[in-house]
Amino acid sequence: METKTPLRDFLARRGINAEAFASDHQLSPWSVRHWARGDKMPQLEAQRRLEAATDGEVTPADWLAYSLARPSTEERAA
Repeated sequence: METKTPLRDFLARRGINAEAFASDHQLSPWSVRHWARGDKMPQLEAQRRLEAATDGEVTPADWLAYSLARPSTEERAA
């Protein structure tokens, strides 16, 4: 079972894509796509920027919960 990232869940609820969100908030489209897919975890400063851009709907605590809920690299490789 795949766990959605907090950002992917937010984008889906709002019906917007990563590129539009990135453009609206002066973020890198590449980074937003990777964060939304779960390929990369945003650094704390980026998490704070995402929190501001989402009006508090995606917080650093959400990213922590996501990172604790997702399988480890070893579990995903098995």
